[in-house]
Amino acid sequence: MVTLANTYPLLSFTFLGIPSSANILRGTVLLLENGYYLVGFSVVLASFIAPILLFSLICYTSLSLSKGWKAPLLATALHFQDDLIHWSMIEVYIVSFLVALVKLVEYADIDLGYGLWCICITLLLSTRLIQRIEPAEYWERYVHIR
Repeated sequence: MVTLANTYPLLSFTFLGIPSSANILRGTVLLLENGYYLVGFSVVLASFIAPILLFSLICYTSLSLSKGWKAPLLATALHFQDDLIHWSMIEVYIVSFLVALVKLVEYADIDLGYGLWCICITLLLSTRLIQRIEPAEYWERYVHIR
């Protein structure tokens, strides 16, 4: 879902008779092409790498702990999982998108794209998942694995 949210158009618009569409990946490429490397890397990290890595780590740690396995690098995965929760900032993109949408609606005809719906679904799923994670409980289970 994260991949779809980054590659499908968030919106399509027509401004002065010229059609265009926008997605996160294309915006990131434009940032990098114009020399905004730090911003471009931050966008890639927060919109793509962090969410995918976070979901992968949650699956890895949850499966290992539920089965009672002391999997390789489990402690490291738990540390990274705790840190990545703060780097997965999908809600920031939703808010910034809404601000841009309010500004654009006065000047262009706008159609919402599939990417926006994918981001909204990803936001709902990740918020629900992160709410259910108790780091202390994960660490307690880790300590009790032999």
